Amino acid sequence: MRPLISSVEDLLRESEEKLQKIIDGSSTVIFVKDLEGRYLLINSLYEKLFHISKNDIIGKTDYDIFPIEVANKLRDADLEVLKINKPLEIEETVPQDDGIHDYLSVKFPLYGNEGNPYAVCAIATDITERKKMELYLKETKERYDLATSVGKIGVWDWNIVTEKVAWNDEVFKILELPTRGLEPSYELFTSLVHPDDRKHFVDNVTGALHSRHPFDCEYRTILPNGKVRICHALGNLTLDESGEPIRLMGTFQDITERKNAEAAVVESEARFRQLAEATFEGIAITDRGRILDVNKQLLEMLGYENVSELIDKSAMDFTAPQYRKLTANNIAAEYEQPYESVLIKKDGTTFPVEIHGRMMERDGKRIRVTAVLDMTERKKAEDQIKQSLREKESLLREIHHRVKNNLAVVTGLLALQVRTIDDATVRQLFEESKQRVKSMSLVHEKLYQTNDLSSINFAEYIESIVAEIVSMYRIDTNAITSEMNIEDIELGLEAAVPCGLIINELLTNAFKYAFPDNRRGIISVHFIKTGETYTLTIKDNGVGLPEGFDYQKSDTLGLQLVAALTGQLDGTLQINSDNGTETILTFTYKGK
Repeated sequence: MRPLISSVEDLLRESEEKLQKIIDGSSTVIFVKDLEGRYLLINSLYEKLFHISKNDIIGKTDYDIFPIEVANKLRDADLEVLKINKPLEIEETVPQDDGIHDYLSVKFPLYGNEGNPYAVCAIATDITERKKMELYLKETKERYDLATSVGKIGVWDWNIVTEKVAWNDEVFKILELPTRGLEPSYELFTSLVHPDDRKHFVDNVTGALHSRHPFDCEYRTILPNGKVRICHALGNLTLDESGEPIRLMGTFQDITERKNAEAAVVESEARFRQLAEATFEGIAITDRGRILDVNKQLLEMLGYENVSELIDKSAMDFTAPQYRKLTANNIAAEYEQPYESVLIKKDGTTFPVEIHGRMMERDGKRIRVTAVLDMTERKKAEDQIKQSLREKESLLREIHHRVKNNLAVVTGLLALQVRTIDDATVRQLFEESKQRVKSMSLVHEKLYQTNDLSSINFAEYIESIVAEIVSMYRIDTNAITSEMNIEDIELGLEAAVPCGLIINELLTNAFKYAFPDNRRGIISVHFIKTGETYTLTIKDNGVGLPEGFDYQKSDTLGLQLVAALTGQLDGTLQINSDNGTETILTFTYKGK
């Protein structure tokens, strides 16, 4: 007969082996820890997941296996179970080789013979994938809610079998209904449809159920506050195995603003069409040179009868070859400045045009609205004006030529008269008069030689005046030299004649009186322009003026003439005598 103690030990061992086999076959993690947190038992799944054997873990605690912050949380949970002395469900996070895992653990105390707890048992299920799925579903729902909220899209679900209706919060917002105390239903939804549109709405629902086609309906809704809104509902059917509809799901939107905008666009286009047809200019709407629309004026200009003959053709098809490159560049650069071109009519003839383009947005595209102005009559008028100008220019040039010739006759007569005069003083007066006439003649000669006949280059004129005076008085240019600092200045006839006479008088005086007894010296001429102000300076380093000299009280014809001409120019004259003589003439001229 076997001893009793041995038999009990065998039974206990067999029982433990059976228990171990049972827990090893579990698909969940199972472990037992004593009151001090030491492991008493683990199953095979625990060994596999945490790569630790039963023999190595028995007698150890979580602090020997996990980081201290993880072990602290696990120990706190065990103590909480012992404290409340009943099962506790808790989520725990522990590290494994492939990352952090979430477990849903059911922990409960184990009791001894005396009814006191001696250990904590835990059954833990890995819920990592479930948590990820929950997070994914949560984020998906948030994105879905955000999308429907931002897009103001109501979503509805009608179970035809149970007649239950569900919809999202956006439907309540669109219909301005309270979200609490109100049960969604097909009847409620239908009751808000405008009475005049209700039959249309119900017929569309019925038609979708019978035809098995998608539901698509536009209608008006009356909100609780009496406002009328335009709505659009879309839906798809779900059929059972026999092909009968069991569910209708879809979306619902308030499209009032969109419909108003569409109506506004239609109205705007109608106004644009009326305006385009009322204008005298040809109007074309193009997309990168491709014709989208034209008005009747452009149609008539090009000699066509129907708009369809021009639609989808290129603007280049109607442009004369020599202007196609210019047109292509303007289209590519979206150029908006007007330019001239030549267009080809249906019959092959051409006509000149002026083109104005303006870029604008239409249906998300940048298009060009082009105005075409027929320049045929304007070109004829321009040609007539140019011809008239050429004739007048020829006449004016002839006038200047004849005035110059007439003044030359006067100069010649004075020259003949000089030869008959014996008195040197009188002869000198005639010579000076001849030179004055010569300076006026020179203005007309310069004007006759210019292209526009309206102004002369004064630098060339002054050089000519100096040359005339030097020749008249037989000046030794080795003894008396001239310095010129004259800007490229243009003066018209009304300023050139008095200014030329002033220069003639001042230079004549300088050459005659500044350098007596064959003295050497320099005469400088400066003529500059600042804005509309002109400054002429004539200076010499000769003997200067007598002390107390006042040109305004002078009885000489030359200086009296200078003073009178300065007044004619509305200018000012200043004469200084310091190391020679310096005369400064300042006047304002608004011509060239």
